[in-house]
Amino acid sequence: MISGKSQKAIGKRLSFGAPPPGPAAAGSTGCRCRTFGDRAGGKFDYDIFMIDIDDHRRELAKLLQPLPAARGNIFGAWCCIALAANSEALSFLESQAGEKEAVQSAMAELDRAWTGTDARTTPLHALQRIDWDPDDIEMKDEASAQAATDLLAAINHYLRWQTGREVVALIACAECVVNAVDYLVSFELIDAATSDPVLHELKAQRAFARELAAATPRGGDRLKYREQLVR
Repeated sequence: MISGKSQKAIGKRLSFGAPPPGPAAAGSTGCRCRTFGDRAGGKFDYDIFMIDIDDHRRELAKLLQPLPAARGNIFGAWCCIALAANSEALSFLESQAGEKEAVQSAMAELDRAWTGTDARTTPLHALQRIDWDPDDIEMKDEASAQAATDLLAAINHYLRWQTGREVVALIACAECVVNAVDYLVSFELIDAATSDPVLHELKAQRAFARELAAATPRGGDRLKYREQLVR
């Protein structure tokens, strides 16, 4: 369970849109996404772009539903590891905890999940107990705090998946990555060489799910399609 003050930050971040109706949306967080054509002018058309998000959820559900549990673990770990690729998120959590052990132990469990094995929940729950008040975060640390918040949210959904094996939890985990990419785009913190980073992420999730249906990825593929998130 994510601690109260950190949960407040997650609530601010993920309450932007209500999940659409249908089986793929149950328990979902909602996606904060916008059309790219209107970005420069500051005008956003959420309704149009949310149709794409709805379709993405449904297609991802169809791809993930038949997967055995071990490959579902890999997909969830892939999403969490992508967010952990932002070193600022890990540094922020370490600074709030006052030591590195909790973060390192949790990252080791994500590595375990990447192999298809269930992660040990104790280290992941310990990471979620790292607490801070978002109102106390200085402006220079806001991006790092947001990266940590997205990572904790993704781990929370992964734990839901491991406990109940519900595909909606994996979809919610994936949406945390979409939210993180959108945040980086909003503040021009992502590689400008990537065209339409949010759309790139949506396509990457479906492509990786298709690969999981065909075979288990090799160890070196854990950041496949996610180069834009490495910081």
